Amino acid sequence: MYERLTLRRLSVSDPEDTQYSTGVIEVLRSGEVVVMDKGRLARTQAQGVDIFDDVQRRRKDIEGQIFLCHRQPPGFDCIVRLVPQLLSASSNANFFCRSIAPVPSGRRRTAQHLVVPEIFTPKDLAWYGFALCSVHEPFRLRSPAKYIPVLPQFVGNTYHRNIRGGLFIEKHGAIAGSIHIWIPMTKDASGFVLAARQVSASPYRLRFAKIRIPYGSILVCSSSAWHCMVLSQEAST
Repeated sequence: MYERLTLRRLSVSDPEDTQYSTGVIEVLRSGEVVVMDKGRLARTQAQGVDIFDDVQRRRKDIEGQIFLCHRQPPGFDCIVRLVPQLLSASSNANFFCRSIAPVPSGRRRTAQHLVVPEIFTPKDLAWYGFALCSVHEPFRLRSPAKYIPVLPQFVGNTYHRNIRGGLFIEKHGAIAGSIHIWIPMTKDASGFVLAARQVSASPYRLRFAKIRIPYGSILVCSSSAWHCMVLSQEAST
């Protein structure tokens, strides 16, 4: 079975230290209404919530509050370095950050000891480009790309303890247009998704927060949202 996987990160000593994918199982069109069915996206004729429009509306609300100095979204600010061989900060395609370095104030923290607050309100999630909704709730897919390949992945219960390649952060942009959807498959699934948003350009600074996904919910990540998967026993697409 594992020899034919398109993504294969396995451990010979721990069967739960695993991330794998069987490849693209379907191609959906941007704008279609879908619902989760046994951990997979399925088309439906039901009226779906427009999650991505809701994210944009809530983001505008919180940005207005920031402008009026009423509040700042929670997070931990870090200066980051874009991977120069891949893309620049102005690119519209996939790009990555590694070597996450803290803002130089107080005790120095490394990426392995990055301490970030948890976010859970709809407005804070939307400011970072995310939304939580019920696993039974139909929603409308939105992507800059016309077609959206569905590529399920499974993450084992202990994969987050030894993430291959270390901590990184990425987003997909307006050309690739990929979106992620995460769903806990069991009640004891743990871990979180690391979220970030740019708060300054020079130096390039991101604000980080983490998002836990309650069992019975799904987390939707828009194509423009910075993200990193640090979770266990969850499925993603």
